[in-house]
Amino acid sequence: MKTQEVVDAIERERARLLDAVDRIGDGVGVNELGWTVKDVLASSVHWVGMIAFGMGAKLEPPSYVIGIAGPSLSGDEWNARAIDHYRDWTFEAVRAEFNRNADALADQTRLRSDEEMNATDSLPWAGDRPLWQKIGVESFLYNWPLRSEQIERATT
Repeated sequence: MKTQEVVDAIERERARLLDAVDRIGDGVGVNELGWTVKDVLASSVHWVGMIAFGMGAKLEPPSYVIGIAGPSLSGDEWNARAIDHYRDWTFEAVRAEFNRNADALADQTRLRSDEEMNATDSLPWAGDRPLWQKIGVESFLYNWPLRSEQIERATT
């Protein structure tokens, strides 16, 4: 993918997710795990923040990330940590943190050339996937569309 296509996809799916979030607000369970809209945003803050941080964004990792040693945690464990971390934050503060991290991701993406976007060695944990795909899984390809669909279903 070309860098501009990735940026456009990030912005498109972020707008869809936030539109769904704004229509429902917080406090409603939106998936089989019983997550609220705030929980969805908390999970997204984590994943997008980690990608943006790995790309060089000047983001401070949250306290629940610092000091993790040994084998990597599972996705479910990271989600649980993120949701717990943001539990006492207001809905508006978590939404703002999501936007801050999504902005950082978009900004870091804009800095990459098309060649860099298709390179497979951009993030240490990306394996053999190109950078655009790793960005996409945590945002426009998988995470945000899935969460948008869950929230949209909860509003009908």
